[in-house]
Amino acid sequence: QTILEGVAVEWTRGPGAEGCLDAPELHAALRALGATVGPDGPPPRGRLVGRVEATPSGYLVHVSVLGPSGALQGERELEIGVASCADLRDAIVVIVALMIDGLQAAPSVPDSAHDDGPRADLGVALGLGSGPLPGPVGDAQLALAYTDGPLWLEVAFMAGIGRSLRAAEGEVRGHRLGARALGCGRVLHRGAVGLGLCGSLQLMRLNFRTEGLLGSNGSTRLAHGRLGGALRLHILVARVRLLVEASSDLALGRPELSVVLGGQPERVYRAPILAGALLLGASVALP
Repeated sequence: QTILEGVAVEWTRGPGAEGCLDAPELHAALRALGATVGPDGPPPRGRLVGRVEATPSGYLVHVSVLGPSGALQGERELEIGVASCADLRDAIVVIVALMIDGLQAAPSVPDSAHDDGPRADLGVALGLGSGPLPGPVGDAQLALAYTDGPLWLEVAFMAGIGRSLRAAEGEVRGHRLGARALGCGRVLHRGAVGLGLCGSLQLMRLNFRTEGLLGSNGSTRLAHGRLGGALRLHILVARVRLLVEASSDLALGRPELSVVLGGQPERVYRAPILAGALLLGASVALP
C-alpha cells in the first residue's frame, strides 16, 4: 500500500485484467494529479481498496473506502464493456481520485471522541462472587456514574443475598444492604472500548438470621466495610454503556456470628478476609 493524501491506497488486478493499471502505475497517476505521499504508518484518514477484474462483457471496477476505525464509508462498482483494459486507465484514475477526495472531505474522528466527553449515567448491574456472607453471593446494584476522559467515578447502592449455611443442627441465612464508591483511571482505549483500573470502598450492613440452632432463633445486624480493586471494561454503544468488571477486596475487620449453646458461645460463621466478584451491567446516559 501507499499513503496518498493521508489515505492508504491498495489496488489489485484480478485474472484476465493483467493489461489494466497496476498499483505502481495508479499511484504514479494520482501523484501526477497532485496527490502527496505520506509517511509509512497508520493512515490518518483511512483506506481505499480497489480491484479490477475481467468479465465476459468487459471489465468490472470495484472501489471501497474505509474510515480510520475500519468502518465502510462508501463504495462504487462500475462495469464497462471495452475490448482493452488499457482504455479504462483514465476512468480508473478519476474514480479513485474522487473517492479519495470524498474521504478527505469527511472530518476525521479521533478514537477518543467516542468516550471522552463529560457524561452522567444511570445503570444497573448483577454480580456473583464471594464476600462477607456465606457464598456464593448474588448482588443487584443501582449505580450513578460520571465519566470525563480517562476518569470514571461511580456510586452504587447494592443488595445481596448469600447461600444458606448449615451450622449447629440449624441454618444461617444472610443478606446485605450497602453502598460502594468506585474510582477508575482508564489505561487502554480503542474506539468505543475502554479498560480501567479501579479502587473501591464498600460500606454495608450484614443481616444474619438463624433458624433451628438448637432452638435459638433470631437475627443479628453487623456493620462491615471493605477496600478493593477492580479491572473494568466499558463498551459504548450510542447512549448505552455496557460493563464487565472483575474485582477483589479486603475486609476491614472480620464480622462473625456466634450462638450460645450449653451456656458457651459457639462461632457458626466468620466472614473471609479476601473476596472476589464478577459484575455485568449496563447504563444509559442521562440527558
